[in-house]
Amino acid sequence: MHPELLLAARVALGLTRHDLAIQAGIGERTLADLEGGRRSSVETYLLVRQALESMGIIFQPSSADAGPGLRLPEGWKGSPLVTPRKTRRGMRKNQGPSDFAS
Repeated sequence: MHPELLLAARVALGLTRHDLAIQAGIGERTLADLEGGRRSSVETYLLVRQALESMGIIFQPSSADAGPGLRLPEGWKGSPLVTPRKTRRGMRKNQGPSDFAS
């Protein structure tokens, strides 16, 4: 699995690195190394994955027409990381994450 998916899952759930490290039973620095793609043990990876899955994340493997991904828990209500910014004339044309939806 790509480290970016672990990071994406953590951010989507609104967890800090500290929160997930505690949940997984590992050190915060160890989690930072794993998310950054630096060398980590399989055991560390499994602890983090299990912690995220226990919170409802479902990791999906690559398929013939798409790369790996993740599904968020049922009823997920996250806050957007990108929000519209007001200008003097009102809202900008780029309204945030919904522009990227397909």
